[in-house]
Amino acid sequence: MFVNLKKLDKSSNKYFIKLSDRNFIRILSENNITLNSDYDFLAEIALSLKGLRLTAQVKLKTSVILECGRCLNTYNYNINETLNLIYVPSESDKDAGASGGKKNIELKEEEMDIGYYDDNSVDLYNIFIEAVNLLIPLNPLCSHDCKGLCPSCGADLNKKKCTCTGRNTIIYNYN
Repeated sequence: MFVNLKKLDKSSNKYFIKLSDRNFIRILSENNITLNSDYDFLAEIALSLKGLRLTAQVKLKTSVILECGRCLNTYNYNINETLNLIYVPSESDKDAGASGGKKNIELKEEEMDIGYYDDNSVDLYNIFIEAVNLLIPLNPLCSHDCKGLCPSCGADLNKKKCTCTGRNTIIYNYN
């Protein structure tokens, strides 16, 4: 769902994303994000534009289904957060006219926290996907005391003790 920034008025504009939107469901699956359908879904994005700087306040209240990095079981990860994301026009668009195409540029450290938009429009679905990806842990764990899988026989050590020769040998350290 694209929003034309030229038509955005000076006040904050709120947009809601519905789970029933078929394009949204497609984009979620393309980005390997599965929402828990039993959980009420709420995504509210408030856009405000000051000059060329676009601020997107994203309020998320949802639950995603993740796979535990230790035992490989799926579990629900609840999200109830508000993020403020900042976007500015893409500099490569300005350079594209002169060079005939987009060129690679090196970003400074302070530019890493800024997103970019092209052609005076922004895709609300991409803002949502970015917000969810920022809130999902890099190493998802179903619980802090998850014992994982036996490296020898593959038994889920949370459910049973294995009897193989590898006996609960832990070959990784997450500290």
